[in-house]
Amino acid sequence: MKRLFDHDPVAGVTTWYDYDPVQDEVTLSYQQDVSGFLDVLRQKRNNDEATKQGIKNSMWHYATLPPVVIMELKQRGIDVFDPSHTKALMKAINADFPACKVTSKVHR
Repeated sequence: MKRLFDHDPVAGVTTWYDYDPVQDEVTLSYQQDVSGFLDVLRQKRNNDEATKQGIKNSMWHYATLPPVVIMELKQRGIDVFDPSHTKALMKAINADFPACKVTSKVHR
């Protein structure tokens, strides 16, 4: 049975605790309402001029990831703060989290 473990009101992340006595296994899962956040990213993604200027100035804003996505990627073994994980990060964003992108272009 899932139970509330923690709620961070600043980030809006809720942590749930679940214990499976048969497997003797504890699972923590995370939940966050990112609907408003994704609306803002959608508006930015529709601004092609910002993408063009960013690429031109070597400062391309590719994506913004909410905490719950960063935690999901960490569980997959992708550390968004480790430069050696950039290729895997871009692949995951393009495949699984395209709504977090602020551009319609694809980085490979």
